[in-house]
Amino acid sequence: MGKPTVQEIAGALGINSNRLSQLQKRGMPVHQIRKAREWFAEHGFNTVHHGKSGGAANSGPNMETKINSIIGKGRGVMPLKD
Repeated sequence: MGKPTVQEIAGALGINSNRLSQLQKRGMPVHQIRKAREWFAEHGFNTVHHGKSGGAANSGPNMETKINSIIGKGRGVMPLKD
């Protein structure tokens, strides 16, 4: 078994090859997937992002939007009894 490809390492980490290149320049080892995963986690990159957003921090709804969508305009909330 030889050295993993850039695509294999990026896929194992849930990132794209451009991001892998950036992290490699910061010192991430790319000779073994296990070593890359360990470095990734040790340096705070343990969140794997999926989907179209590419992992952007502001890509999803914020907590207020999420709460408002749950509560709605009186929907799903039982009135308090006096």
